[in-house]
Order: sequence, then structure tokens, then C-alpha cells
Amino acid sequence: MSCFATLAGLALLDEESKAQAHVWLAFVAHAPAGEKLAAVLRDAYAKLHDLVAWLIRYGQDTGEVRRHVDPECEARALLALADGLTVQVVAGHHSPAVALAILQRNIDHLLENPPSRG
Repeated sequence: MSCFATLAGLALLDEESKAQAHVWLAFVAHAPAGEKLAAVLRDAYAKLHDLVAWLIRYGQDTGEVRRHVDPECEARALLALADGLTVQVVAGHHSPAVALAILQRNIDHLLENPPSRG
């Protein structure tokens, strides 16, 4: 699974994921009120971070991702971007297509030979 596919799925940007995005955002909003929920979310984010960092390192090993990229730092940034895009799509600021294009553009910056997109 590619880094883009993983993050696109996590961002819950397609129409089929709309209800899931609303539920996810409700959980995140309530996390400060309950330590158990906060702990579950911290664990989930840690696992997601590890997965995305691993995908970036794998891309470096295969020559697809630039060697100078810091996988840990980029994983944090990409997860934050995916979360922010989820909020912006739910709020109606961006369409899912625009959000996916933003996500793809940020991932393309990590690639050794990014595809040209028109």
C-alpha cells in the first residue's frame, strides 16, 4: 500500500467515509474530557505515525523517496495534514477532490521522481 493510499484512507475524504469522518472528529473533540479516550487516540496516532514513517523509509530503501527526507518528521507532518484536510472537507471548505490533490502534492514533494500532474 502506498503512502498516498494510506493517508487518503485515513483522511476519510471520500463520500463513503463521510459518516466515519464525523464520528472520528467527535471522538477527537471529546478526547480531552476523558483520559481513557485520550489514551486510545494517542495509541492510534502512534501506530499511524509508525506506519507512515515505515512507508517513507521503505520508499527510501526502494529509491522512490528522497534520501534526505526525515521519515519521523514527514510522518508527523503528513498525519497532521490528513487530519486538517478531514476537518476542512467536513466543514465544506474543500471538496474531497481538492483535499486529495493537496495531499498528493505534499507526498509528491517527498518523491525522488514525482510524476508530472496537469
